[in-house]
Amino acid sequence: MVYKHPFDISIISSVLGLAYNKFYRWFKECLTDFSTEKGQEKLHQHDFDIYSNGKYKKILVPIFRPEHFGVHMAIDEKHIDGQFYTVLSNAKTGKVALLCSTIKSNEIKICLDKFGKLLETVSYVTLDLSPTFELVVNENFANAIQIADKFHVIKNGLEYLQAIRIRLKQEELKNQREEQIIHDKQYKESKDKNLIGPKMKTSKGFKPKRLANGDTAPELLSRSRYLLAISQGNWNEYQVRRANTLFGLSH
Repeated sequence: MVYKHPFDISIISSVLGLAYNKFYRWFKECLTDFSTEKGQEKLHQHDFDIYSNGKYKKILVPIFRPEHFGVHMAIDEKHIDGQFYTVLSNAKTGKVALLCSTIKSNEIKICLDKFGKLLETVSYVTLDLSPTFELVVNENFANAIQIADKFHVIKNGLEYLQAIRIRLKQEELKNQREEQIIHDKQYKESKDKNLIGPKMKTSKGFKPKRLANGDTAPELLSRSRYLLAISQGNWNEYQVRRANTLFGLSH
C-alpha cells in the first residue's frame, strides 16, 4: 500500500512515463476508494461541527487511528492547502494517529477526547515550543513528560543569535553615523577662515575605522551571518579570520 507514507505521485508518473492527469485519475479511482461514496464517507466519518463566534464551524478529521498510539507521541502543526492542521503521530513509528483542521487548544481537546483512556498510556510527548501545544499536552496527556523538539530548540537558538547580531550591527551603524557627523563638523571648522586658533587637518571624505581583517564593524557583523550558523569545524580560512576578529572584539 504505497499511500501509507507521504509521497508525490507526480514523481511516480514521471518515472513510469505516464501523463500526470491519467495517473492521478487511476490512483484515485482504481488504487484507492477515495472517489467512491463509501470512500468519501470513510474519509469524513470523524468530522464534527462546533459552535464558535455565533456560527457553526466544521472541524475536518481526515485521520483518526487509535491503533497508531504509543507511549511516545509527537504533536505539531501542518499547513495544507492554505489551512493549518494539527498532527499527532507516533514518535517511534512515524504513523499518524490524528489529523484535524484546527490549531486551537479547545478544539484539539474535543478531537483528543475521542481517544479516551489511550491518552493516559502516553508517557512522552515531543512538541515544539508553542504555548498552544504546551497547553494541549498539559490538559490532555496527564501522565506524559514533555520533550522539546530539538529542531525547534536549535532553530530558536539560531534566531536569537541572529537577533543579537542584528542589534549589535544597528548599534555600530549608529556609532558610525555619529562619528561621521563629528568628522563633517571638524572638516567645516578646518575650512572656516573666520575661526581663530589652531585648526585640525581633516580630510573631506569620512573613512570609518577598519578592523584587523579589513572590515568595518557593521560589515563584520553583516558578513558573520552564515559564520554563526555553522559549526567551527566547517569554517574556511576566511571565516576563521573573520571569527577571530569578531570574537576578539568582545574582550
